[in-house]
Amino acid sequence: MTLFTRFAGRIGRKRFLVGMLALVAVGVVVGVLTTPLQLLAPGGAWTGLVLSLLFLYPALALMVKRLHDRGRPALPFAAIYVLPGLVWNAMQAAGIGFTHVSIGDLRVVEPTGLGLAVTGVTILVALIAFVDLVLLRGEADTNAWGPAPGAGRVGEAASPRRG
Repeated sequence: MTLFTRFAGRIGRKRFLVGMLALVAVGVVVGVLTTPLQLLAPGGAWTGLVLSLLFLYPALALMVKRLHDRGRPALPFAAIYVLPGLVWNAMQAAGIGFTHVSIGDLRVVEPTGLGLAVTGVTILVALIAFVDLVLLRGEADTNAWGPAPGAGRVGEAASPRRG
């Protein structure tokens, strides 16, 4: 559980990816369960932002440790990787750059010019973060944030080709 609650130390690519996939899976379930609230309740558009904020802490815990493994400080990288998504969620909830179109009892959100631009920036930053945190290897040796993930385990040699 410390994987999602502590910011100290380092984690490799595989552990980061498994942790993020677990958060996404839980987020999808919670999102499906709260869809009626988001679509039908007055102010329901804010539910998505609130859910994003609830998942922010465990996601940041994963991201910070992965950034440490890459030899990078948590700031500014975590902020750069997270802020566009939070801004996108807040804009959508507030109706800034997005319009709410009703189709029967269903409310659908459509991006307008500003919403499209922020969506594009968010997607670009997410792709850059994916390359940095998932595709690129961490530092093979001990760095300022501790030993390489897997280093020092009994019966397991540290390898420069680890995740």
